[in-house]
Amino acid sequence: MLLNLLFILFIIFSSSLTASASKSEAAYALLKWKASLINQNNPLLSSWSLHPTRINQTTSIAPCTWYGVHCNDRGGVIKFNLSTSGLNGTLQNFTFSSFTSLAHLELRQNDIFGPIPVEIRRLSNLMFLDLSCNRFSGKIPSEIGMLTNLETLSLHSNTLKGNIPVSLGNLSKLGYLRVDDNKLSGSIPLELENLYNLVKVNIIRNK
Repeated sequence: MLLNLLFILFIIFSSSLTASASKSEAAYALLKWKASLINQNNPLLSSWSLHPTRINQTTSIAPCTWYGVHCNDRGGVIKFNLSTSGLNGTLQNFTFSSFTSLAHLELRQNDIFGPIPVEIRRLSNLMFLDLSCNRFSGKIPSEIGMLTNLETLSLHSNTLKGNIPVSLGNLSKLGYLRVDDNKLSGSIPLELENLYNLVKVNIIRNK
């Protein structure tokens, strides 16, 4: 009986440590990205900080109370909604591997530029991705086709070029696709015909 109780306590304690470590990793990853932004002093991100005299206490809740960040009951980050937040910078210093529980990433209508990193493939639980109305350039990474839980993909109103990746045909759950108002070229991949759940698609205003 005592051994069973000790085992249960060990499991609870281990789970608590894992959740705490996950939150701390996410917090430091977000602080690293914030430091890379051109306007890192954006007042909307003022909550993204760790008070130096209370770091242990603060990391126990960070980043779940930060602006635009939402967590599940276990403290895992599941949603970023940073739309229209005046962000200016790139995603090159965003550590995607620290957010494997993320289901919703919304960065619409900011001033984020540069390529969409191929590391975005790490977000294996992602269901909603909106990077529209920014200045993303380069090609749409084929690695987005690895995000097989994706239901919404909105990349419109950027300066993306090249072909629409055939790998998007792997997104069997996709219901909403917008890549209009870019500089894309080439034909529409036949693989998109496999997207039986697709309700809305917009690819106009490209080359």
